[in-house]
Amino acid sequence: MLFKKVITLCLPVMFFGILTVSAQFDILSSEKGTQLISAAVTNLATELGSRTINIASKQKIVEAFCQVTNPLISTGFSSPLERYESQQSLFLYLLCNTNGLETPYFREDFKEYVKNLSYKTLKFQSACRSEYTEKCNLALLTEQIMTQLFSELFTLKQADLFGLSQVSLQDEELLNRKINAYAEEKFQIKKFCDDKAHNYEQTCKHLKRQMKAFMPALRTFVLINSDVLYEKVKEKDAISEFLPCEHGAQYDLLLCGTMGETDNGLKPFISLVYNELAWYTMFTTYYAQMLSQRNEIDFALRDEIDHIWFNQQKLFAVSNETIQELVQLATTYPLHIGFLAYQEDLLRFRDQALSKIVTPFYTLYHKLRNVQTKE
Repeated sequence: MLFKKVITLCLPVMFFGILTVSAQFDILSSEKGTQLISAAVTNLATELGSRTINIASKQKIVEAFCQVTNPLISTGFSSPLERYESQQSLFLYLLCNTNGLETPYFREDFKEYVKNLSYKTLKFQSACRSEYTEKCNLALLTEQIMTQLFSELFTLKQADLFGLSQVSLQDEELLNRKINAYAEEKFQIKKFCDDKAHNYEQTCKHLKRQMKAFMPALRTFVLINSDVLYEKVKEKDAISEFLPCEHGAQYDLLLCGTMGETDNGLKPFISLVYNELAWYTMFTTYYAQMLSQRNEIDFALRDEIDHIWFNQQKLFAVSNETIQELVQLATTYPLHIGFLAYQEDLLRFRDQALSKIVTPFYTLYHKLRNVQTKE
C-alpha cells in the first residue's frame, strides 16, 4: 500500500478516542487535479513543439522534458498564493539529475534538502539502473520515487503536528522550550513544562514520548535531508511567523509545507504535495503521449502506458485520503493534549485542594450520623 509508514503512524488519530472534528480543507479530486494540470501540459507541448524529439528513445524523451522544465511552464495554472514551481520539485530533481540531465532552474538553497541527488542511488527494484534505456519501465520508477517521497513528506508533517521541530531530542532544555512554544501557541499557556508554581509534568512526558517515536522513521529517510530542515527552525520558538513562509520570491515550499502552519487547514503542506503531483502528472502525461506516437507499440510498452494512467489516479486518491487524515489530526491532537492537561489539573485539584475539604466533611458527617458518639 502507498505511504504504508505514514498510514501506520496516523493510527493515533483513532486511538485517542476523541470525537473527530470535521475540518474544512480544499484539495483537488483526481479528475479536477488532472484538468488543472492539463494547462501546464499544453504549455509544455508548446515549448517542445519546435524541438525534434526522438520518440524511439526514452532517454531523449526524458531529456527533452527536463531541459524545458522552467518556471514559465507554470503559467496558466498558478496563483499568487498557490504556485506550482519546477524550481522546488523534489520529483523533478530526482528525475532530471541523471546522466547530465540536471535542469538549471533548481534553486541553490533547495538542493541541500535532497539526500540523494539521483534516483540511481536509491536502489529501486526497477530496470532503470544507470540510464533511461528501453528496458527501463518509467511507470514503475516514477511510482517508486513518488511513493518514497510522499512517505517522507507525510511523516515529516505528522511529526510537525506532534510538535517535533528539532533533529535531536537529547537536549532536555531545548525540548522543553519547544513544548512550551507549542502549548503557548495552542493553549495560550506559558512555561507549560517548567513553571515552578503550576506546570504539566505528565503531559510534557507524554509529548516527549510521542516526539521520540518519530526519530526511527526520520532516520530511515533516503530522499529528504530532515537535519537541514530542522536546523533552519532550531532557534525559532514559534513557527507561525517564520519569515521564509511569507509569500514572495524567497518562499520556501518544502520548509513551509513541512514545518509551517498547523492550524488553518494545512494549506502550505497541501500546496507542497500538489506541486509534486503536478510535475509528476505533467511528466508522465507527456511521456505517455510520446510513447503512444510510436509506430510499433509492443505489449510491454502498452502495459507501461496503461500503468502510467492508473498510477496517476491512484496517487491522487491516496494523497487526498492521507491529507484528510492529517487535517483531522491537526484538529484532534491538540484536543488530546488539552484534555491530558485538563486531567492533570483535576488530579492536582483533588490532591491539593479537594482533600482539605473532604476530610473535615466526612469527619463531621460521621459525628452527625451517630449522635450517641461520646465525643
